[in-house]
Amino acid sequence: MEITTTLICGDDHETNVVVQIGEKSGGTIVWRISHESSYREYIEGLMPSELVPSSLILDSRPTRTAFVSLESLRFFAVLGGRGDTTIVHLEDGTEPKTTYVYKGLSFRLFLEQGAGFGDERQAFYHELGLIYSLPRHPNVVSPPNFLVTTKIPILDTSSPTKSKTYVCGALYLYLRRESLQEALNKSNATGERLPLILKAKWARQIASALAATHVSCQYHMDLKPSNILLDDDENAVLIDWEQSGASPFFMAPEADGSWDVEIERLQPDGNGVSQDSAETPKLMYRKHTGARRENHWKWPRWNIFPIWQIECPAALRAAEVYSLGRTLWVIFEQLSQVYLVGDGNDFTPGPISWGLRTADIPSHWKDFVNECVDPNPNFRPDLDTAVSFWEQECKMWHCT
Repeated sequence: MEITTTLICGDDHETNVVVQIGEKSGGTIVWRISHESSYREYIEGLMPSELVPSSLILDSRPTRTAFVSLESLRFFAVLGGRGDTTIVHLEDGTEPKTTYVYKGLSFRLFLEQGAGFGDERQAFYHELGLIYSLPRHPNVVSPPNFLVTTKIPILDTSSPTKSKTYVCGALYLYLRRESLQEALNKSNATGERLPLILKAKWARQIASALAATHVSCQYHMDLKPSNILLDDDENAVLIDWEQSGASPFFMAPEADGSWDVEIERLQPDGNGVSQDSAETPKLMYRKHTGARRENHWKWPRWNIFPIWQIECPAALRAAEVYSLGRTLWVIFEQLSQVYLVGDGNDFTPGPISWGLRTADIPSHWKDFVNECVDPNPNFRPDLDTAVSFWEQECKMWHCT
């Protein structure tokens, strides 16, 4: 649906009415008319463009930031997900036009979310800053090609605020192939089993991207097939780095907000040397028994990831290995949908099981996935082991 926005200004040369007109499939015209003093509130809640270099981009990672205006975009199909994700063309006079994915903070989102818009805004700018900070990796989404700006419409050209712009979105290069989950759905619709060489390649690429992320002391949090895109060469690309909520089906059970963790302290022997010094110190978990904790607006309501990022990175890595295992299980099983068993309060996913359809999956692949989702985080392999395992498999299968 193409959307046209018209801004009607009054005697004070500022926006009084916003009219948004669009056409739904089938030719039905829809519109929204807003008498908006709140339009200024929406705009002024966005980040000024001039603050982007200091607020979102680390000095250690020099990045050229290009800006385009919201008015220069032509919107097409809405892709769903958070952030008004939409396919767009940039009307810059060039042909053929490059297709981008717009992800941002629209006025419509502001009106619909109300008080919740602040959480959406925080997640959007947080993701931008994180993507700029991550090490460049072929299987991690690149920083946006453009940041999209808007401004308060003012007809009085002498106004000192007429040229001030605010970042309301970002343009990422459109990957036409779809998400990995969509690839699984399409294959299942035709009864096709995806080639093992392709699954081995995806496993290696996902594990490599996660490992590189943790080397930079960061994490993903919401790994799942729908957050992995495929490029034209069927390479996996991890997207959605908001670090704001996760699917209970893929999240490690100990990371649901009800557990705390610390590293086991090894006792020194009589010579002052720690016993079992050759062993990796164990993670010791304890169930939280106090009042219900909340520090987040989405599930899990007690987001333990930023806490473990500082206090116990080993627990954070173990939780991400679990998500890796669940994701690979869905890929190998080729599940079209995932379901949770629970009453709305208990989101604990059931154990994985291997159906008859996975007779083509090598048994040692299944064994490795089973190790990744071991209920005891201490028994899971680390990310470096996962990368090494899948690199070796790709050599055997001659993955490119």
